[in-house]
Amino acid sequence: MVGSGRVSGGRVVGNARRTLGFAAAVAFVLSGCVDVPLQKTEVETALPQQTAAILVGQTNRAQVREQLGVPWITSEYWHFDLFRTSGKNVAAGVVLLPWPVPFGVSSDQVRAYVLVDYDANGMVSAVDSGATHGEDSSWQVPAEGDDSILLMVGDRGFAVESSSHTPSVLISAARRDEYLSTLQPGGTCTVIVGCKQDQCGNALVVDGGAARPLPGALLRIRRPATGGIEVLTQTWLAPLTLQPGHHRLEIPQNPHTTLEASAEFSCHAGDRLYAAIEIRPGDTSQAWRHWKTQVHGSIQVSADMPEAFREQPMLIWRAGEWLVPQEPGR
Repeated sequence: MVGSGRVSGGRVVGNARRTLGFAAAVAFVLSGCVDVPLQKTEVETALPQQTAAILVGQTNRAQVREQLGVPWITSEYWHFDLFRTSGKNVAAGVVLLPWPVPFGVSSDQVRAYVLVDYDANGMVSAVDSGATHGEDSSWQVPAEGDDSILLMVGDRGFAVESSSHTPSVLISAARRDEYLSTLQPGGTCTVIVGCKQDQCGNALVVDGGAARPLPGALLRIRRPATGGIEVLTQTWLAPLTLQPGHHRLEIPQNPHTTLEASAEFSCHAGDRLYAAIEIRPGDTSQAWRHWKTQVHGSIQVSADMPEAFREQPMLIWRAGEWLVPQEPGR
């Protein structure tokens, strides 16, 4: 038997419909398509003019806020302001048949950031700025620009990751050690969580609570002008402030991998512990047998800083939550 389909009025309807569908698909591929801009935000193009008036050693905090408005994230103790503005690029997709035929509308979220660092007298000591695209559609590669960012001013930085788009404020390893050395023994204990390798779990459950986006890693997927794709990864540490007593850390189950890991430990008031997450690939030769990526993991808690943590920066704010006191001593 060759082909199939029901006969209606001497015509093979099933095969005819498939033939027409195939022809339409071929026409779509051969004709090509373009995006026609409907709306173009200026939040990114306005950045150079906005930051031009912010001068290192000459502009103070009040003048910066007069220029840029209310900060999105701010801290007197950590000496920084982070400003954010948002807009959208909207475009209509058009198929270039013998005549243009619209087939849908897409939008690209654009967020512009300005990170300003101040000295002890409230004068600007450094400024950095940039923008991300496509944060509201994590599954979609933005039409232009990058969906990740890393801004640095002195020993502080701001990052937005590719894919998850989780925003973070971080400090350098040197500033981290300086801060940790100033912590006074009190009624809590501190656990510094991090990963030993670039691949790092992006969710952590503490004592059976809700999953938190920790410790994470800065994954940046960039498209250089020379072509191709560049993948950059930077892991970092995340501090946890806990009450004295028994605790459990756990990487929650993931629908895409077999990664599971947990650790139980006890701490006393004033203790500082380190929780090192190690992730190892499973048997890749048998990966075709499984729905999930085969990955194994472990969490080791100790009183000594692991060597892999020595040069890693530390988060102080992540996804809307301060991980350290915003204004210590107040």
